[in-house]
Amino acid sequence: MAHKCLAMLEETGTEVEMITDFERAEAITREIGKPGLQPKMALDYNDFTEESAFWMFMKEEGHYTACLGARFEDTGRESMQSYLKRTFARHYPNQSGQALKGVSSALPSGFYGPMVYSGELFINSQNRGSRKKLRAFALLCQVTIFTKWEVEWHYAFMRERDVHRGLASVYGFTHQVPGIFQWEDPAPLGRGDQEWLVAVPSGIWTICSITTRTQSNA
Repeated sequence: MAHKCLAMLEETGTEVEMITDFERAEAITREIGKPGLQPKMALDYNDFTEESAFWMFMKEEGHYTACLGARFEDTGRESMQSYLKRTFARHYPNQSGQALKGVSSALPSGFYGPMVYSGELFINSQNRGSRKKLRAFALLCQVTIFTKWEVEWHYAFMRERDVHRGLASVYGFTHQVPGIFQWEDPAPLGRGDQEWLVAVPSGIWTICSITTRTQSNA
């Protein structure tokens, strides 16, 4: 799967670079034109190491054009609702002491334990328009996640309009849950009640890897 994604990107003259120098990575996101980072991937809120996170970048004609970050989490037996409410209270402090009124109960079965969050997908305005290239980049990130870490799930949050455009499926997410958050008023900048949780279990990628190897050996 990974070599197919890389081959497709190489056909378009696109390079991919994985970075675990997190100060450099944040600088590159600004270089690309990203206006800021949400706390889950921001250095101000995290002490990342090369074992706990990475950034992936696309590069075209010598310039970085797109980014995506990923971080390992292990919630243990804590429910995802509890984990998100607890961590978001720190990430988005307000007068009430809680950032979230609630988190949807319509989560996939077994959605806890070792998992990876990805976010901060951004493409420079001059390099947008290729859904095929975007899919290859996103799936390459998925493969990297499930190769690097032994986890049960990979998840992200997406805006409702992007899910309705079919982008969650383009990125390879098989579970899509609407209205994941109910925010305290006012919601933080860039967040809102119309966000979806999108996720894919590791088992899907085990099947994909076996299928890809079988096809390659046929």
